Amino acid sequence: RIALTVICMVTLCMASVQIWHIHRQSFRIMTLPRGAAAVPTSEVEELSWLQNNTKPGNSFFEATWPSMYLPLGLRSPEFVETVLPDRTPNQFVERTVDQLVNSQTKYILLSRWLGQHPDGPDNDKLQPFRHLLKTNYIHVQVFSNGDEVWQRYPGGGGNPSQPSE
Repeated sequence: RIALTVICMVTLCMASVQIWHIHRQSFRIMTLPRGAAAVPTSEVEELSWLQNNTKPGNSFFEATWPSMYLPLGLRSPEFVETVLPDRTPNQFVERTVDQLVNSQTKYILLSRWLGQHPDGPDNDKLQPFRHLLKTNYIHVQVFSNGDEVWQRYPGGGGNPSQPSE
């Protein structure tokens, strides 16, 4: 009986916290390619920019969390969902870089916390990915939450202002 009471109380507390959290956030209704959605205001800026600069069916890569594909009707030509410094094996990073090069993916969205690897560049598994960004993409947008959009150079060529390495 005591265990059942404790379980019920914990469930009630967890439900209350979740309801409180949802109701304290503000949402905005947006009409997106896949339908209307209640979007947290913190994501409206990104969704609006991407909606204005992409079309459903376009190749797009969201490097840290797959949240934009479905509402915008975008597709990822890469086989990985994310590339994270401490979780993505080297061979997956290399394969992702190859797929980005071959697919001519126009936009890549990076989260603000993807930043430089804390242990320095020598231990950074994402170095091939960062090199691809530096040589084939240009930084075109920074959102108020710190996320960034990188755009492939026209024609798929390298960065004219960066020397080849």
